Amino acid sequence: MSYLKWKSAAALGLGAMLLAIWCIPAHSEAKAPAAGSDTAESETANSAEPFTSELPPVQPVPEFVNKGIQWLVKAQHEDGGWRAGSSANQKNRDPRQVKIDPATTACTASALVRAGHTPTSGEHREVVRRATKYLVDVVLKYDGDGPKITHLTGTQIQAKLGPLVDTVMTTQYLARILTLLPEEDLLRSPVSAALDRCVAKLESAQQKDGS
Repeated sequence: MSYLKWKSAAALGLGAMLLAIWCIPAHSEAKAPAAGSDTAESETANSAEPFTSELPPVQPVPEFVNKGIQWLVKAQHEDGGWRAGSSANQKNRDPRQVKIDPATTACTASALVRAGHTPTSGEHREVVRRATKYLVDVVLKYDGDGPKITHLTGTQIQAKLGPLVDTVMTTQYLARILTLLPEEDLLRSPVSAALDRCVAKLESAQQKDGS
């Protein structure tokens, strides 16, 4: 594939990822009861929703976003992760020839979830499931102290969003996925364990002023 064609495909994939995350509502927004209303307290007390492995209806995904999603699916590595490359070596634009990182994987997998694919449903459920297993494995096998979940440094996404982006994005992703896994799913327990570890790491990084 020529550089220009690859660049166009990569832009399409990135565009799909961003659009799916921010532009496609994952669920319908419920209007909160007015403060002091008779139903406010009762609705808050009964706000827990019953488990469902299916995402609520999403808006139809535009065809150009579907094309980007297909590109993302093909770019997934065999172990379930995605690669965005190194900030110091931006000439290497082949997603299969650069290091896999948790933040890129969590961001990409989140896009698929927002587009209606879960570890148990949707056309790309196996893709999402592999990504979830990869992230769980990264978190539970990491042997370092502090708020990080990976020894990787200098990735593209870290250069843009900071050294803790892997922990933040992975925590957000696992928290969403946990609500989509039934009790009997073999992934539920390791996802819960990995999420607990991520949350503890984020808490350890909080400063005295709350930041």
